Amino acid sequence: MNSWEIFDDWGLEKKSVNNSNVLNWSDFDVLNKSFNTIIEAQYKELIPLIEQWDSLTIDLGKDATHKNWSNFRPLNLSREEDWSNWLAFLIEHSESGMFSYYLLNEKEGKNPKKVHRELSCGNYRADIVINWEGNNYTHIEVKIGDENLLKTFNTCLTLEDKFSNTNWKHYILLLSNQVNSWNQVSFFQSKHISLITWEDVSIALRKSILGEESITWKVWAYSFIGVIEQKLIGFNGHLLNDKPKENLEVKLNILKQGLKHE
Repeated sequence: MNSWEIFDDWGLEKKSVNNSNVLNWSDFDVLNKSFNTIIEAQYKELIPLIEQWDSLTIDLGKDATHKNWSNFRPLNLSREEDWSNWLAFLIEHSESGMFSYYLLNEKEGKNPKKVHRELSCGNYRADIVINWEGNNYTHIEVKIGDENLLKTFNTCLTLEDKFSNTNWKHYILLLSNQVNSWNQVSFFQSKHISLITWEDVSIALRKSILGEESITWKVWAYSFIGVIEQKLIGFNGHLLNDKPKENLEVKLNILKQGLKHE
């Protein structure tokens, strides 16, 4: 098959050249112009938002978007476990409890009694288990691309068997491009596991650094925002003058939602 036939269904106009019909490639010029118009409109919205965040985070050196986090060295970011460690630390050490409130819908101002990492339960290990007051527990499975999603259900069931007479909430944390796969896997399962994305984490962190937290916690949260939005969300904000297009709409949503305090 001629590889150019992939464009047959695009409805492109054809013109006659030497008694034969060929595609009118000028149609792509129109599409590109329309796309650039959309990008320009999004940047007119993005720049004022970043300026607003700059003023709100002036004590932290302006918004984390501006920094290049690709060679961030203070803590490892190469494995799923590294991201879980960061997340568990920020949940456990949030003095106001607002981070877990925004991310997990936990009661406002609620602090965990204990946050466990890699908690062993039978043949499985739970990424993060949070013990609140009494017998209330929250379990979070953390993913940054691992497609073995089905084992999450077995981990949940094993946890509940091991720690009986407890109240459980289960979450799975995914990249946005894993959501469709998760929906397909979870459709046939009876156990309910709530879905959160890394965008949700970044939004919850942004809301939290505008609140009453120690400067130490805010610095770690600020750094985590930076690496999440550059490395996992995929928006290269440090190249803002070049107007990067990839994941621009996602970045806009994070900045806007981070300013809302329901």
